[in-house]
Amino acid sequence: MKIEFSTEAMKDMRQVFDYISDELFDPAAAEKIIKRIFDRIEDLKEFPSSGKMFIDQDDNVTKYRYITTSKKWIVFYEASDELLIVHRVVGAGQDYINYL
Repeated sequence: MKIEFSTEAMKDMRQVFDYISDELFDPAAAEKIIKRIFDRIEDLKEFPSSGKMFIDQDDNVTKYRYITTSKKWIVFYEASDELLIVHRVVGAGQDYINYL
């Protein structure tokens, strides 16, 4: 299975790294968190349906699934038989519904 990242997801990953590295002054932790996020996404190759279905505010099932990493980051993705697309990577405390 091939994994692709949307432009927004790549920006999100950069923001996660920058926030931890620059705002929290911990570049080593930033690298560790980014690696953990990528590792969890890699795991989806084997088990793409392991993420929970995302249900919007109106109780509609969307095309997205999501996983959490490090209990603080949420990865939104969609998967077909051959392709997994990562759409967003957001903090669990953010208003993530508006990011989709």
